[in-house]
Amino acid sequence: MFLEITNTGIRNFTTLDISNEVVVKCEHSCQICNEEFETFEAKISHVIKNHSRACPYCSHTFSRPIKLRKHITRLHQTFYKEYQTAVGKIVHKTPPPKNLKCEICEKQFRYISQLREHEYAHNTEKVFSCKLCQKRLKHRSGLARHLKMLHYSKKYACKFCEYQTTKLCHLRKHDRENHLDVTSGKLEEIPGI
Repeated sequence: MFLEITNTGIRNFTTLDISNEVVVKCEHSCQICNEEFETFEAKISHVIKNHSRACPYCSHTFSRPIKLRKHITRLHQTFYKEYQTAVGKIVHKTPPPKNLKCEICEKQFRYISQLREHEYAHNTEKVFSCKLCQKRLKHRSGLARHLKMLHYSKKYACKFCEYQTTKLCHLRKHDRENHLDVTSGKLEEIPGI
């Protein structure tokens, strides 16, 4: 078996001796399952779809997709653009049609999760409540943001007053605006604040 590297890819050639004639048979076969293909592009597409962590240009397999991409970039760099194009055609399929309709305003959505989230916009009732502080919110995403920001994130407390925040940059701004002694340039408790 011989390998020929061309501008369209790597081809495997097998020579056969039939009645004293040398015949060259071109193959595009998968190194993993030995399935044969008419074109090199069909073989690449097959390897990407069915053997997602295998290199379509050699017999190496990888534990993670990022390692496969690095391998192709380093060892098969002339084919990397072709590989990216093939992956793009497989991964970036067209999204499903917008066939889910809101019964109130008839706005259309692709996914049921988007429709459900939208339907809460028509409801003025606050149906989601925080189990830690009983605050009520209209959207599930708002409740998740509330929990993350107020209850589950690290809190930064001011040394001089009762102010608390979840962002260090907000605490620093608070300190500059409320506790910076202009004459000394140091942070300190300012009477009356």
